[in-house]
Amino acid sequence: MARVRRPVLVLVLLMIGVGVLGLPALHAPPGRDQGIFATAGLMVNEGRVLYRDIFEVKQPFILLTYAAVLRLGGVCIEAVNALDQIFRLLVMPLFYLLGARLFGRWIGVGAAACYGFMSLVLYGNFWNVSQAETFAGPLTALAFLGVLVGRDRDSPGYGCMAGAAAAAAVLFKATALLPASMVVIVPVVEGLTRRAARGRALKQVLAVAAGGFLVVIPVAVYFLAHGAVASFLEVQIGFNRFHTWRNPLLDIVSIQAVVFFLPWKCKPLGLMQTLPLLAALFMAVRGPGACRWLAVWYGLAYLTVPIQGKLWTYHYALLLPPQALLTAWCGAVVFTRATWKESRIVAALILVGLLALQAYGLGVRYLEGLPGDLARISGRMAPGDYARLPRFQVEGKQIYRTADLTAAADALRKISTPGDGMLVFGLDQTLNFLSGLLPTNRYLYSYPLVAVIPGYSKERERHRDRFIRAIQARPPRFLVLPDGPVDGLTGKAPWQQLQGFQRFKAWALARYEVGEKIGAYQIFIQKKAVNRP
Repeated sequence: MARVRRPVLVLVLLMIGVGVLGLPALHAPPGRDQGIFATAGLMVNEGRVLYRDIFEVKQPFILLTYAAVLRLGGVCIEAVNALDQIFRLLVMPLFYLLGARLFGRWIGVGAAACYGFMSLVLYGNFWNVSQAETFAGPLTALAFLGVLVGRDRDSPGYGCMAGAAAAAAVLFKATALLPASMVVIVPVVEGLTRRAARGRALKQVLAVAAGGFLVVIPVAVYFLAHGAVASFLEVQIGFNRFHTWRNPLLDIVSIQAVVFFLPWKCKPLGLMQTLPLLAALFMAVRGPGACRWLAVWYGLAYLTVPIQGKLWTYHYALLLPPQALLTAWCGAVVFTRATWKESRIVAALILVGLLALQAYGLGVRYLEGLPGDLARISGRMAPGDYARLPRFQVEGKQIYRTADLTAAADALRKISTPGDGMLVFGLDQTLNFLSGLLPTNRYLYSYPLVAVIPGYSKERERHRDRFIRAIQARPPRFLVLPDGPVDGLTGKAPWQQLQGFQRFKAWALARYEVGEKIGAYQIFIQKKAVNRP
């Protein structure tokens, strides 16, 4: 009994440690994505329907999650940050269970520790908090655990759980489809390679499908009940085919993926991931059965980064679940008397790569921000001074200054009245969230109105027509034009985007007057002579 209790006790202590380490960042301001998701969540809480009344390219579960947490925890960034931290702690036992099933209880403890501390690395930067990958990654781990238990126990119930978790992961982040596909790969491969297991494998595949439908059907009912199926398809399939595949497939496969592997082209995070991947692929061929499935899962998760054509830090979060298990197992192989002696070198390579990632993250992301976080949470630093810390000001090709956003939001709250709306032209909808002034029409941001993508021109004109009609019917009191360099999606600054949309520019100039400019944000106010609805 003591042997069982000791790992569980260590797990509890590790959860307390991870929770304490995460607590200082509770007041971290929102990044650009968090501002968009939070604004969309507030619009949902107003009664607006996703995609029909809110144009956002992300999958529905992340937006509904923000809506729920802002309703339950209050309209503040602390609710979003607390969600990130609580979720991280709640899923640590999941990694313990998965590691214990694959390799033993103590490796399960190591896997939980690796996930908890490594999540501080990737999520410790304010830009990476409560992203879609935050929730999708552990759901793929739950799906993997479900399919393994269902296979071993011949239990359709666990297969159903695996399918539900996999479907939920995809509804958080579409690219999670790759690692989530393990719920089908495992039973299918075992059914093809073991004739005696074919009946059991078919039963598991059917159970997985049933579980997936249990998640998908309520979502479908939601959109059907609100007459939003066409809008869902328009955004998630119609627009996202341009948003996701805006480069030819050949370029994505031959250029972007190659660049991802070249050490001198990779960010440090990408470089540190590459060595463990190569070692994991070796393990898939030479390792024991459990490691082979783990290596396949890791490889599928790894592919989610280059196929997006982006190397943003939070995109690596889908790698954390298999990475945590690989790290724990490799540590056991290196530092204990492993029977598979040939694995020591490979395990050491993986361990070195992942520990380097850990050291990089803790040194660059966590420790450098700790003094300011402690000063803020203890009350020794005012919120305005905290927002002005250099780590919250993104410069370079993009500009995102939380100090400017906070100051602009404060100014807007002073001059606004209930019912006023605001359009922020560009991608800085954090200003909508902080000020409480929401968009008055479906188009949360300007991206679908100004994107220049091959083959998209007709779709763009159709969205522009809808936007003009909507904003004429319900003009916002405030317009905000961020004054900064290019954003990461359109490749143009907001003022350049406006020059390419002359119909809206002419309409706005006739109805709005120049107000105060606060930092990077120029505010325009509706002229008094213009009748407001």
